[in-house]
Amino acid sequence: MAQLNTTELDFDQIKTNLINYFNRDSGPFKDYDFTGSGLNNLIDVLAYNTHYNAITAHMAMNESFLDSAQVRSNVVSRAKLLNYTPTSKTGATASINVVFTRAAGQTISSYTMVKGTKFNAVLDGTTYVFQTTADYTAARDTSTNTFTFNNVVVKQGVSKIQTFTIDNSYDQRFIINDINIDTSTLAVRVYDSLNASNYDIYNKFTTFNALDATSKVYFLSENSQGNYEFQFGNGTTGKKPIAAGRVEAIFLTTKGPEANGANSFTYAETGENAVEISSVATLSAAAGGADLETIDSIKFNAPLSFISQDRAVTSNDFKALIKANISGIQDVVSWGGEEETPQEVGKVLIAVKPQGADLLTDLQKTEILEFLDNKKIVGITPKIVDPDYTYLYFDLHFRYNLSITNLTVSELASKLRKEVEKFNIANLNDFDGIFRYSNLLSVLDNTDDAILSNDVNVFAYKRVNITAGSADTQNVNFQFALAGTIDQPQS
Repeated sequence: MAQLNTTELDFDQIKTNLINYFNRDSGPFKDYDFTGSGLNNLIDVLAYNTHYNAITAHMAMNESFLDSAQVRSNVVSRAKLLNYTPTSKTGATASINVVFTRAAGQTISSYTMVKGTKFNAVLDGTTYVFQTTADYTAARDTSTNTFTFNNVVVKQGVSKIQTFTIDNSYDQRFIINDINIDTSTLAVRVYDSLNASNYDIYNKFTTFNALDATSKVYFLSENSQGNYEFQFGNGTTGKKPIAAGRVEAIFLTTKGPEANGANSFTYAETGENAVEISSVATLSAAAGGADLETIDSIKFNAPLSFISQDRAVTSNDFKALIKANISGIQDVVSWGGEEETPQEVGKVLIAVKPQGADLLTDLQKTEILEFLDNKKIVGITPKIVDPDYTYLYFDLHFRYNLSITNLTVSELASKLRKEVEKFNIANLNDFDGIFRYSNLLSVLDNTDDAILSNDVNVFAYKRVNITAGSADTQNVNFQFALAGTIDQPQS
């Protein structure tokens, strides 16, 4: 008895298999004309249904695994099983010095610049609001009658508050309806009743160490709609708040990477009588702003984060923790100090490429080191070094067939330039990026049917950060800067 081939996914091949099956010598339909309009339509329906079900099953299976999933909600769900929460949009952070003068008639001897104090910065014609992330207190300088605040950290974003009522229903989730939230600024206040004025601060869950029924923690995750949500404990794993209470979620909604590079700040508060603003000086320009973590980044970071188990022991642990917890990072490479000459025993050296820049700011370096201080084991000291960059310049010449294209020379040159830029982003912007000349030529040759050949001269230029040390020569980050001429020799 003939068997129906069940391995095909292509619609036309499925239809052919069905017709062949019905036309078999032992079948009751061997003499039927399946090209007739009626039977042909019926076979189309059968083939379409089979094709549709096969594709659905194929996609459903792919979406069940982290490596092959394409839908963000499925990727997030798979990552959640590895205890990984994708990073949210993150506001750019800057460091400034602020000086106030005590107002006439005032007698205060100290002044506190409270958390949330606003500063404005203008970048490319757009005004961005920055806020202090903590309280800062300074004593009056009696010789100048001023209050000086050094190394004040400000983050781009506007404060928002969302209020919820606790009903203690099973698995109650508190959904934050703002896709631009910077979750690193999220503060959760829990009140025992709707009208209470006193509250408890609940902190984000990070580790099971010392977690019990009295631990005031919340569990943060991204839901299937792309919003962040949090839950409280069940009375065994984390404290369970009292029913009929209320919750306030306070956070910054941010513009992400748009404010990166802002370096001129002005005091934006009004109505302060005790002091007058004297000066605002920038120590570190705004950096670290980032968009919501991408699907590819989640796929890469989630397994590494799970392997590291939230502790930094091996050099790869440091890399995984930084990429999973520090915003605005494009790539990281780390290696043991014993690989250096001379050796730096007991150290892990870390080179970081931030998004949209070549080097980390001092503020970003401090943030990374302070984060790692709570993760590293005794006896290992992390050290951040500035990476060395090798820039590639391309002098590109191409020949084309004028008779099969309506494009001008400049339009073809523009297409080639875009392909080189795509090649740079896809292959050369990470520490493990490798430049292969043959791959570049292949990409350029396939840019347009009219292009017959390409001749590319490649020049390398290396910038070394001598004062900060050098990166591992096996992990050089290749950057691309297009230079030279792109022209068309006579055909």
